[in-house]
Amino acid sequence: MPKDVTFFRLTVDPECPQCSCVDKRAVVDCNNAFARRTSGKELKESDFLSWWDLGRRPATKPEQSRYCKDVCGYKGVSVHLYTDHDELMKHYRTTKAFKPKATPYYCIVKLTPSAGKVASTPSSGDPLHHDILKADNFNVGHLILIDSGDISECLDTAAGDTCLH
Repeated sequence: MPKDVTFFRLTVDPECPQCSCVDKRAVVDCNNAFARRTSGKELKESDFLSWWDLGRRPATKPEQSRYCKDVCGYKGVSVHLYTDHDELMKHYRTTKAFKPKATPYYCIVKLTPSAGKVASTPSSGDPLHHDILKADNFNVGHLILIDSGDISECLDTAAGDTCLH
């Protein structure tokens, strides 16, 4: 990781000084690819804003034991570990049920060493869920676009896993 990469917003935030979100689970990962729903086929800064960046805060209180976990979850940018196209479309078909208005676009990216770190944050609904913990100087120029597309054709047909990409 370059020496000029810092994580002050994730480690010494005056709003939640007890929470350091860059721990041993967070690693520099320039090898794996990650998918994220986006507003279009091109990378935009606005597509990589965390809930924290958007001003949202968790309902938990600082005195609760899971407060820092929730804060760090809000500060991370949710992505899905990309394994293959069929698996990704299956994931988006599954999540469409509880996110019906989600954008039909996606981007698959790799991170450069200056982008930040990645933490594996699996859930029962998404075992491949990860959070990008953005470096202080993060911008979409720190991402390498591997692929992008409109998934609506795959989600709205009975083609299922045979959907062409």
